[in-house]
Amino acid sequence: MNDEATNTPKVFQCRFRRIDDSAYANIRAKSYPIYEQWPCFRSCSTDSHEIDTLNLAQYYTAMRWCFGESGNFFDDWKGAFAFTFEVEVLKHGQTYQYGLHVINLRSTIEFRFCKVFAPNDKNINSDVYRKPIEDEFSAREMMIFDNFLYGYLYGRYKVFESCKIPSFFKTIPSNLITFGHFDGNFFEHQHETPEAFEADVAKYTPCNTDKALATDWPEDEKEDFVDVEVQFIPHAVKIDRFSNV
Repeated sequence: MNDEATNTPKVFQCRFRRIDDSAYANIRAKSYPIYEQWPCFRSCSTDSHEIDTLNLAQYYTAMRWCFGESGNFFDDWKGAFAFTFEVEVLKHGQTYQYGLHVINLRSTIEFRFCKVFAPNDKNINSDVYRKPIEDEFSAREMMIFDNFLYGYLYGRYKVFESCKIPSFFKTIPSNLITFGHFDGNFFEHQHETPEAFEADVAKYTPCNTDKALATDWPEDEKEDFVDVEVQFIPHAVKIDRFSNV
């Protein structure tokens, strides 16, 4: 059943799972990029309930905890982590395939979708950006998905914030940003000068035990799909359920 005003199904369903860089590269080779919708990547508001903003250290920790180690699809001058996903949109009795690249770029997080096209469609350029297909995976649904994932990460963060988090330290040289976790505290520092940035690097680099304490992170569960079901109601969005299957 559709919303008569927007022709958007009143229930939006999809599922997603973490995939490695190689699997994402295969998806990207047979897909085209979607123009970014620019939702609030580091904050979320659903059904009039505000969710606090996670800083980069908290966001990375939530992603690392839920989906395993960061991949390498990012520019280490402009960012510090990236995670790639396979997304299946369930609509009209069909399954539509998408890829998702969640990437730290400078001081923010970007969600970059790509649409898988038919192998025999020779007229599509995989490097040319296109608009979302509104009756398949609309711009509004992409923004809702982004907010769902943020809420999902925030919920998991609230669960593990009292747990033992391994120490780690990361840098974004282009913006003179350092962030990490040390001595039980998350931090994100925006430095005004290269000298201050380098001083922070010198201070925390000896404590960068992310690799040494890799076994302290939970085991990866990258093969599990996460189901998303969203019910549209006037002026709000209600997330009915999500689960690992």
